[in-house]
Amino acid sequence: MKVTRTCNIASLCVAGLVLSALAPSALAGGPGLRPWLGGAFGISRLEPDAAEVNQSLNDSKGTALRGMIGLDINHRFAVEIGYTDLGQAGLTEGNHVSYYEVSGDVLVYGLANQTRREHRRGFLPFARVGLSQMTNNSSLQYVRENDTSIDFGAGLEYGMRSGLAARAEVTSFDADALYASFGLLYRFATHASHPLPPVGAAMPVVADNPVVADNEVAEAVELGPVFFGTNSATLDSAARRHVARMAESLKDYPDYTATFLGYADLRASIPYNRALSQRRVDAVVAELKRLGIDTDDYRTSAIGETDQFGSMATAEGRRQNRRVNVLLEPAPAKPVRLSDAD
Repeated sequence: MKVTRTCNIASLCVAGLVLSALAPSALAGGPGLRPWLGGAFGISRLEPDAAEVNQSLNDSKGTALRGMIGLDINHRFAVEIGYTDLGQAGLTEGNHVSYYEVSGDVLVYGLANQTRREHRRGFLPFARVGLSQMTNNSSLQYVRENDTSIDFGAGLEYGMRSGLAARAEVTSFDADALYASFGLLYRFATHASHPLPPVGAAMPVVADNPVVADNEVAEAVELGPVFFGTNSATLDSAARRHVARMAESLKDYPDYTATFLGYADLRASIPYNRALSQRRVDAVVAELKRLGIDTDDYRTSAIGETDQFGSMATAEGRRQNRRVNVLLEPAPAKPVRLSDAD
């Protein structure tokens, strides 16, 4: 009995070229590497060739279970390793053939806009292609013509803010095994989030001057926030007043180093939001320079949306993330050199 057909060598070569071509794509911008775990259940259609043992196919439908681990590479590509129990095909006289499959695939996300792909949120159509290795178990003697074959499929995923996602797809593992499934997966390493103050609470623009005793270590101080409008890096009148107060506070910390941290909400792509947060930082630094502050030694960091202040699901939460903060840290102490005379 034959349980697979001969694998097309040209298809395997094409699959190898596809996998190789994806390596440079992993360097493209995106949310960073995000691992995930998942499971799925479904139905399979199994069609072994049993003519050589005088058997006929009674039941081609099986119940399938699948476990998978994956890694999001960037907004377009992910890789996945999975193990699938495809169930068994029923033959005459109570005989059967069971199918088990291990696969390594590349998932390509398309059609959805880049913001949804980067965050893996909302409806996300995808396609898969890779290599699979099939094994069988049967009450009859059988011959496998090729253990390795190309697999391909397509599906639709719906991702949620929590990292949980639902997925429906159809996959062909080889010439006689087709699989339709529904599954759930969970993505790790979601964006960090800072708690928001109560609605209506005033956020301090500057911290009080710390009083440091001789035997204490000075702590870091955070100034801000300076808020911006949606998709804007322009200082309005309120923001200019905040920067003016910040300039006065900076004069009280001559021995501190300053790092300007720019943030954005998530209503654009990650690369765009990083660039926008950098423009916001540049606007604040330029205004401080106009006010007579020496900004030559200031450091900047364009964080974008990847470190959040509260929930982005509300207008207030998004407003709180369109900001620039300043982190002041004690400058490293300079070594004191004593002369021989001292």
